[in-house]
Amino acid sequence: MRKVGRNDLCPCGSGEKYKKCHLISEDIHDESYMDSAVKTYRHFNKDKRIRQCLYPDHTSCTSKIIRAHSIQNSKIVQRISENGNVYMNRAKPNNPFAVFTKWGRKEATTFTGFCDYHDKVLFQPIEDKNFEMSEEQVLLHTYRCLTANIHDKQENVKFGESVTNTFALPRDSDVGLLSLGNSLAVDDFLHEKTILDKALINRDFDVVDSIVWEFDFPIQFAGSAFEAPTRDLKNRKIQDLETNDIIAHLFITIFPEDNKSYCIISWIKALGGIFNELIGQIKGLNAQERKNYLNSTLVKNSDNLVFSPKLIETMSKNEVQNFGFISQGAYLFDAFFESVDKDFFTETSRIEVSDPGYDLFKTY
Repeated sequence: MRKVGRNDLCPCGSGEKYKKCHLISEDIHDESYMDSAVKTYRHFNKDKRIRQCLYPDHTSCTSKIIRAHSIQNSKIVQRISENGNVYMNRAKPNNPFAVFTKWGRKEATTFTGFCDYHDKVLFQPIEDKNFEMSEEQVLLHTYRCLTANIHDKQENVKFGESVTNTFALPRDSDVGLLSLGNSLAVDDFLHEKTILDKALINRDFDVVDSIVWEFDFPIQFAGSAFEAPTRDLKNRKIQDLETNDIIAHLFITIFPEDNKSYCIISWIKALGGIFNELIGQIKGLNAQERKNYLNSTLVKNSDNLVFSPKLIETMSKNEVQNFGFISQGAYLFDAFFESVDKDFFTETSRIEVSDPGYDLFKTY
């Protein structure tokens, strides 16, 4: 019997090419577990890519979808880089379990979520101007963070569906449930995106509230994150992700500029009532507590962070381990908080304001 070629139709009758269907599952039996896991991850990671423009008015879109930077490349990422490289807490397919991975600055923080026209024109006020804390600039930073995360979640949904279908996994498997969670997160984001879309088209920038922190030194990292907080900084419940019809998010963007650094914590004004207590607590943090909060919250909620090589390469082994725990294991604590008696942890300080065992705000 003739051997099935990579580009032949798969014998299973799916209509897909063999290389995109059963070849990858059959390869598992011929390789070591780790080698096959890495190869499988790389295959699905490549296949999940989505190319789209997330700007609501497509009449002025160009046909070219680009790898847009969610953090300004020439102003910020280039500044942090050394010899054209940065570190990210986002793994690459060849080592999916790494705490830190080296990336070229031109590929770091990119996503295929805008056409070249809208990426250039829409974000011009934050690309070409210094940060002046204007309503427009805050909204654009919020919008870029939101759209980057929508795009990421959509690709993760595609990733999960591909894995589930290829290996005939049940929908209630870990992969299937993760894909469902990403799909629900996209739905939650789209409600907020509709509000920001309308604001951009009407140039009504007063739909976002924010806290802006200014640091009097340039930090050695930058990035953006989102959080759907379920508890405030004293562990009191503020929203339920399972029962609330509308989920509210905090969006965080942090970056160095000139001899200073800025952190923007923003949220949709119409949903801000959910965060009243939490926002008051965040505003009341002292200088060290602000750093602790960002050290923990950014790392726990985002893999879209870029770091200077000097910052990462001078970390101790314990600091890297602590970073890895916050990045990959802190959700165990959140799950624990949600499972115990609701009054047990009332008035207890959250992990976000404690020293996480590493400091991203080091200066050199």
